[in-house]
Order: sequence, then C-alpha cells, then structure tokens
Amino acid sequence: MKIRAVSKDRYRASAAERRRYGGNTITEFWVTRDDTGETLVFTGYGPTPGERKTFALERAKQHWWPPVVTPIPATFQVKNTGGCHGR
Repeated sequence: MKIRAVSKDRYRASAAERRRYGGNTITEFWVTRDDTGETLVFTGYGPTPGERKTFALERAKQHWWPPVVTPIPATFQVKNTGGCHGR
C-alpha cells in the first residue's frame, strides 16, 4: 500500500491554473504503487516543490483508494418533540 512519486516534467502554469491552484510552476510526477507496480502520471500544483509532490500523491491515493461514502440509514430519523420545553 505504499506509493512513490518521481518528478517527470516541470512547466509554467497558465493564468487559469495560477488562479485556481496558486504558484507559477506545474510538475508532473510518475507515481508508482509498490504492491502492484502500476505507474501513472499525476500533476502537482502549488507554490513549492514539496506542496506539488504532496498534491500529486493525494490525487494518486484518491485514484487508487477512493473514499468510502456510507449513506445514513433510513431508520435514523430525528423525532420532533415539540420544542425544548415540551410546550
């Protein structure tokens, strides 16, 4: 369940990307899963190299292990008691 990121390419961000993510540089990373050996390219945004790498790793985690959303059961309902003083 370990992943590794290695810088692939750096380039200048467009104006829209600068406004959306901050920073002037975009870095592409090769991100590899150690358990399967699968390698994909993820883009990192941010003002510093460390933030760009963290951004790419977070995107890779969301890609390989999407967050599990559990719905609230229908049996869980809040009853109306008629106010806090019972009047």
